[in-house]
Amino acid sequence: MKKIVLFPLAFFVSIVLVLCVSAQAETIKLRVGHDLPPFTTPGMGIDAWAKEVNTRTEGRVVVEVFPANALAEQKSAIEMMQSGVVDGYMISLGVHRRLFPVSAVFSLFGLGFPDTVEGYLAHAKTFSDFIEKYQPIAKELKDFKLIFDIINSNNILLSTKPGIRLPTDLKGLKLGSTGTGIELAKRMGGAGVFCIPHQAYQKLQTGVIDAIPIHFLAAGEFKLFEVAKYVYDLPWGQSELPFFMCKSSWNKISAKDQKIILDAGIVGQRVTFEAGAERTIQGRQAFIDSGATIAEPTKEERAQWEKEFSFFWDQWVAECEAAGIKTARDILNDWKDAAYASWE
Repeated sequence: MKKIVLFPLAFFVSIVLVLCVSAQAETIKLRVGHDLPPFTTPGMGIDAWAKEVNTRTEGRVVVEVFPANALAEQKSAIEMMQSGVVDGYMISLGVHRRLFPVSAVFSLFGLGFPDTVEGYLAHAKTFSDFIEKYQPIAKELKDFKLIFDIINSNNILLSTKPGIRLPTDLKGLKLGSTGTGIELAKRMGGAGVFCIPHQAYQKLQTGVIDAIPIHFLAAGEFKLFEVAKYVYDLPWGQSELPFFMCKSSWNKISAKDQKIILDAGIVGQRVTFEAGAERTIQGRQAFIDSGATIAEPTKEERAQWEKEFSFFWDQWVAECEAAGIKTARDILNDWKDAAYASWE
């Protein structure tokens, strides 16, 4: 009789053990990264997203965040995602303009949205809508899944030297920037030096660069008011920083947990945008408190900058059309209309 009783019990225990091992084996670990310190607003948003995913999936998906280039640098992030070393990364479309030439429209000069939560949300929605609306953009981003969009505040021009009010004033100066910012410096007779926000303090302090287009948010976070005292408060535009997962990693996740990940993205985005709007105000005040000179552009000065900015708008259209993108002008005009309307 004992054998008859014990056999079902042993069988039941073995089934439970198999199920437990199977459940453990199904845990999906995601390694995600970005190139900024965790105290920055994008870092805060990604951390909030990861915490939400880890909690709500109850261990089925475990996210580990690697900030400050700990997992991959921005320049190598795409390659690392494609190779499977990285599952997700906050991508600067400006830095990777050559890989995403059509999507570079989102980071063109002078076409930013207001530095408010509402402005950031409008920017993010327009970005997402364009992926759906324009096939060339969707095709370009087909290997990636947008988890949530991260937008920097509008760049202003910060300098260690006074008197920069017109594009021609960049002549002879070393401008720290990326992508088209470097090209603009060269076009105006200056020198373009690759520089991203967390490098700016040392490069400004040591004279490697004389000026940098950077937003008040990062300028405050990295205490740039200690090394640069001249601000030209002209909106240069915003950086598009979508937080992507590579499709190969995304497709391993169940539909249930994919929804949780996207819902958590809304939380991460809200944390980023609320902190960004608040810190932009705080960053501006930090420069005022430090005794920095903040100059506002006149209408005529704005027109001169827009003339130079439009050179790059037209250049973007020409490059896209040469690559066979017949809707390039429509994409640009739609983005311009959305940006301008957001300020009304």
